[in-house]
Amino acid sequence: MIAVAATYSVHSSATRGYAASDAEWAKYLEDALDNVKFRKIKDLYERHTTGEEIGFGPGAERVKDAFDQIDATVKARNGDARTADTLLRTTRIHIRFGMLNNCTADHNNPVGAACLENAIIPEGHVGPLDERCRPDRCANT
Repeated sequence: MIAVAATYSVHSSATRGYAASDAEWAKYLEDALDNVKFRKIKDLYERHTTGEEIGFGPGAERVKDAFDQIDATVKARNGDARTADTLLRTTRIHIRFGMLNNCTADHNNPVGAACLENAIIPEGHVGPLDERCRPDRCANT
């Protein structure tokens, strides 16, 4: 059940709101979300290292650059998959996985996010507004 809620929550901020009323549940769900997000990032990294195209646009280029730096560091350290996992967990890679598009805006400083232009931002909301995603004109996609 937690995995289902976590996977759904990656795409919907509503589920996070349900969990917020119980601090223990919220922490448990946040950990599950972090694990789901890490698996998605790890999958993108593995696809990128095999030469598969993982996205287009300025945001995707930033993610590819981060992955290239991780790959170079792993090779320089004569590392293995565990080294890559550690670097993936500690590198600041901002990706908000969405239904329409994945957003690479820094959630604490979403400068240039087209979804925030002329928007009424809900109280307590942090980061981009997924439902207003504009991949045709945003540098974060």
